[in-house]
Amino acid sequence: MELMGHENFLDKNIQRGGRIHYADAKNDSWEVKIAKKMRNSLSTEVLRFLIILGVCIYVVDFFACLTVFPPVQGGGDVWKLLDIVQYQQFSKIDWGNIMRAVTTVGAVQFLLKLRKIIVQIIRDLKD
Repeated sequence: MELMGHENFLDKNIQRGGRIHYADAKNDSWEVKIAKKMRNSLSTEVLRFLIILGVCIYVVDFFACLTVFPPVQGGGDVWKLLDIVQYQQFSKIDWGNIMRAVTTVGAVQFLLKLRKIIVQIIRDLKD
């Protein structure tokens, strides 16, 4: 997610995405059509991967927070939470700890964004 706020990285990917794409022709073989499709998608492939990776990291971070804030009343791990959800015993979930985990993930993201903004302001003031 850090790269999604980097101007030079985004500029280069936008420029790559604006390049001429290969168009399909009627007489193209299926191999050539696949090659053209793969080549046309290369400009967005890195961005797509980074977005998916960022979402996965948020999920992992959330579950890591659940090890600190047990999601089940009386203590219990994430696996016990999955059993509770499977059997729809939602009254056994510690919603306060779930909110603490969500808040922790959000707070870390907020602090990283705040740091980035402060660094950018300092750079702008130096220019």
